[in-house]
Amino acid sequence: MMTKEELVVYLSPILKSVGFKKSRTTWHRSSPEGVCVFNIQSSQYGSEYYLNVGFYINALGNIEKPPEYKCHIRERLDITSDAEKTGQNILNWFNDFGSINKLRNNAFSETFPLITKAAREFLEKEYLLSLKTNLIQIK
Repeated sequence: MMTKEELVVYLSPILKSVGFKKSRTTWHRSSPEGVCVFNIQSSQYGSEYYLNVGFYINALGNIEKPPEYKCHIRERLDITSDAEKTGQNILNWFNDFGSINKLRNNAFSETFPLITKAAREFLEKEYLLSLKTNLIQIK
C-alpha cells in the first residue's frame, strides 16, 4: 500500500483534471449548489491514513471551503492496495453523490452515505419538488 505522501502525489493530477483544487491534504471542487470535498486524514496511531469524502450543500450554509467533517453528506472510503482503483473509487463517489440532482436521485438508496438531518430534509423537499415538476410537465 502507498504511503500517504505517495497517494497525495498520485491523486493530485487526477483530482485536478476533474476540477478539484488542493490545499495541503484536502481538495475542493465548487459549484453553485455545493462543494465536493476530498481529504486524506492521518491516523493518530502511526502511518495509517483515512480517505474522507463529502458534499457540502450551499443552501444549508455558507462555508466556501468546508472541512470534510462539516459536509452535509460524508463517507470514509476503503483504501485498496491498488492506487488506480482507490482513485477510481473516489471519482465514482463524486459521480454518485457530487451534486444535488445526484443526491436527490440516490437519497433513498441502501448505499447512501452518512447524512445530516438538515440535508435529509432538504433532499426530501427537493425530491418532492422534482416529482411535482415532472407531474406538471406530463399534464
